[in-house]
Amino acid sequence: MAKSKKQTADTEDLNFGARLRFWRNKLGMTQAEVERRAGLAHNALSRIETGQVDPQFETVTRIAEALGMSFEEVQQRAIPKSSKLGSVEEIGQVISCLESLTPEKRRQVVQAFLQILNQIE
Repeated sequence: MAKSKKQTADTEDLNFGARLRFWRNKLGMTQAEVERRAGLAHNALSRIETGQVDPQFETVTRIAEALGMSFEEVQQRAIPKSSKLGSVEEIGQVISCLESLTPEKRRQVVQAFLQILNQIE
């Protein structure tokens, strides 16, 4: 999988794994949820999103269905660029870190984050 990224004023051109992470996060779904809906093995989506594995056509089709999207939508090279929150990859990294935490630790991180935001406003 190519790791290159092209940008225009409104879009980012990301590799398949990064696009998949973008759409999954935008839809508010966890890796485990998509894996369950698509009938994938545990950690399969992580390996696809990080470019460790190139998924087969059937797998991409099942992932698209799990996301409620068409195969064509998932395959689109350009995705909307976030102008307020930073790059899609940065946001994806934060979400991936949160997903790896227990629910209690995640709650603590979110509370700490909100406290920091309140202090800098």
